[in-house]
Amino acid sequence: MEEKKAIGAKDVCILAQGTIIEGSLETNSNIRLEGEVHGTISCGGRLVMAPKGKVMGQINCKELISEGESKGNVKASALVYLQASAQLKGDIDCERLQIEQGAIFNGQCTMPKDKA
Repeated sequence: MEEKKAIGAKDVCILAQGTIIEGSLETNSNIRLEGEVHGTISCGGRLVMAPKGKVMGQINCKELISEGESKGNVKASALVYLQASAQLKGDIDCERLQIEQGAIFNGQCTMPKDKA
């Protein structure tokens, strides 16, 4: 029987600046996005978007920490944290939402009733 391990700091998929992915990206690891994804991202851990990071499509993850730009809906099982330089156009479904002054969010946010 396969044993599932916790996602550690070494389990990070890094997409460097200048990298462009057309299509879906799926991983159980954490992701650091410095490039662009034009399609759906499914991440079993944390998605960290650098200031130049860009997503044009749906994001499904445990946590999203963004300094970059995204256009599309976000579903996070835990946290969405938009830092001051972040821009997000789309709806958010998450347990917790934190938005720094200066961040741009255009959309609606849905949170579980028992957590709101």
